[in-house]
Amino acid sequence: MSSNEPTPEVQTAEIPRRVNTCVILQTKDERSNPGTTLPERNRVHTEHGYALALDRSFYWSEGAEVHVRFLDGDSETHKEVERIAREWETVANIHFVFDNDAKAPVRITFSQAGGGWSALGHDCTTYSLDEATMGIGVQKDSREFKSTVLHEFGHVLGCVHEHSSPVADIKWKKDKLYQHYKNKWGWSEAEVNKQILHRYSPTEVEHTAMFDDKSIMIYPIDPYVVKDAKRIPLPKGLSPGDRELIRQCYPNPEIPETVGVFYSWDYQRWRLEVPRNIARVTFPATAPVRPKIAVALVEFDLHRGKDLRMMTDVEDVTREGFHIRTKTWDDSIMYSAGAMWFKQDDPGSNTFQAGILDTDDQSYDLRNSIKENVSFDEAFQSPPKVVVFLRGFHLGHDTDWELSVTTGAVEKDGFELCISCGPQTKLYRAIVTWIAYDPSNNPNIFSGTVNAVKENFYETSSTGGGRDARRIHRKTINLRKQRPGCTGSKFRVYAAINAFHFSCADNLRLHVETEKNNDQEDRFRVLLKTWNTSVSYSAGASYLVVYE
Repeated sequence: MSSNEPTPEVQTAEIPRRVNTCVILQTKDERSNPGTTLPERNRVHTEHGYALALDRSFYWSEGAEVHVRFLDGDSETHKEVERIAREWETVANIHFVFDNDAKAPVRITFSQAGGGWSALGHDCTTYSLDEATMGIGVQKDSREFKSTVLHEFGHVLGCVHEHSSPVADIKWKKDKLYQHYKNKWGWSEAEVNKQILHRYSPTEVEHTAMFDDKSIMIYPIDPYVVKDAKRIPLPKGLSPGDRELIRQCYPNPEIPETVGVFYSWDYQRWRLEVPRNIARVTFPATAPVRPKIAVALVEFDLHRGKDLRMMTDVEDVTREGFHIRTKTWDDSIMYSAGAMWFKQDDPGSNTFQAGILDTDDQSYDLRNSIKENVSFDEAFQSPPKVVVFLRGFHLGHDTDWELSVTTGAVEKDGFELCISCGPQTKLYRAIVTWIAYDPSNNPNIFSGTVNAVKENFYETSSTGGGRDARRIHRKTINLRKQRPGCTGSKFRVYAAINAFHFSCADNLRLHVETEKNNDQEDRFRVLLKTWNTSVSYSAGASYLVVYE
């Protein structure tokens, strides 16, 4: 967690077990004139102090790709560092590229010195290319490893130490603090003042409204050196305050709620291998209560050479909006993705009920079809209609991909959810979103499915965004014909993927979308698309229509 600092041995019950000194920013002159106690890079530069407070002059641009290179260490440790560092990507609009590029601005070295250190934000670009810009001195199996990696990558984003925040109000026992650092590091009182006690003004840094003693950027602090005898333990992960401030400093793209769908390629360069894509969906007006959001996949382009891992989810749902994201994990490669959302304005109402089934939550035999009984939170007056969509999956890469989700028997208090895979398909995980409604009480709501086999797709010369040889199946849905009792004048369509069968010889590419001429028209079209050299044997989608 901190700059090259060894862990002090416990000499008495009063000595702190660990006082971390990961302080970073330095000028070129400082790097060429190292100190005689701690390395100069472990110290706060005289002009700056960095807490989760951040200095915008050290930010990367929003959406930036920050390349990372490992100078030493083993492959397993590299993978773990990458996995942990990507937690920042779930909240910051930035992408770490672990490609060992010779010109990578972030260059990591490993040691057994304890703790860690890092250059601050964009300052790493001032280092020579043969210099490390980050040091990690704890072992992969250490309980401090995750905290250290998160902490140091926080510095990469421009985060500084929370104890130096303008809102930090730690009541230090200065005599104890001075004595400790004199004994352990040979620091003068002036150095302790600069490194530990100095706080920054609100104009110097961006910061949270209150001191965050759970921030990943805080030092563990023992009661020995503070007056209120409050111990601040080693943080284990990003705090809510960390997440909120980093979102403000690296904001994700915003999408109006009325758009209804998020595509990663709207906000990332085409064919960018991004393991997660995220956007903020904003409501046109503040909702009276916090709504419930259901999401499902409408597109994916996944590389055939690795296992196919894909999912969409939401987080931070408030009355003003929510974050939606598409992501893959481990070594899977995602070129593009898309997801739709369905908002329940009043989760307490029984008009709709929605839920998720994730096979990771229980032990299933995924070699066979899964039939799971799902119970409703509240029974409907009559058996409802249930719409099912794919929310995520994990498939083996070396056999054809065949997966579908359907419903079996539906009763007033629950239904049977069916997940089926082909005889050769290696299914490791499936995630399903379901939405139920009672058609007898809601004539302005209806649903259905669209399915197509290979022969149903036709070639189109339409190209764009790197997509060639596009093949489409288009089906028109006549609303008045299906729901003669419907009284609404405007409607919204929610459509997403419920099935696919593709050859593993090329990438898995599928896209579902809807078309309508205007809100008053009595019909719409569901389109199933694939492109390039992908071979689709069949594909399917579910749709839900809601009239106003």
